[in-house]
Amino acid sequence: LLTHSPRWLRAIYPRLYEFLVRHLPFGWAMGYWLLDHPWVFRLCQPWRRRWNLLVAMRFLRWVQTLGPDVMVVTHFFSADVLGAAKQRGWLDAPLVVMITDLWPHRLWLAPEAEAVAVGSDDTRALCLQRGVVPERLTVVGIPIAEPFGRPADRAAIARSLGLEAGRKTVLVASGGMGVGPI
Repeated sequence: LLTHSPRWLRAIYPRLYEFLVRHLPFGWAMGYWLLDHPWVFRLCQPWRRRWNLLVAMRFLRWVQTLGPDVMVVTHFFSADVLGAAKQRGWLDAPLVVMITDLWPHRLWLAPEAEAVAVGSDDTRALCLQRGVVPERLTVVGIPIAEPFGRPADRAAIARSLGLEAGRKTVLVASGGMGVGPI
């Protein structure tokens, strides 16, 4: 979506997130928490939808030229934009939302989605509490790149990283941008 968005949005979107998480974590957490409450979300969502459509018009025109058979998204921004386009009758392909967060914020929940795939039973239960139709929900796990699903030679990997093969090793990872306290 960002590839087909205005240049200023491409520049500011990831940088704003990183800035807030690194330098104003309390403000980020407060905004996240507030927008996840039903009454705040209902108040903000119409304005959010208008804004998202405004900045994503080039993207939507591009998607229309593709004439997709199905639309699969892995980000809440795309889910909302394509959901809004479906709501307005601009697109009619089925929308599948793959929620990659274990705790789905309300921003993920596009009511126009014909299918919602989640990573765990707990995530499914939360989506049900938030009004997602049970028939539209499927637990599929968190999608990962194919190489991560293949068995590997642990000793060879440890050697290549300069680690002792017999010692227990823990990998700690944090978000797509690797920011914030781990």
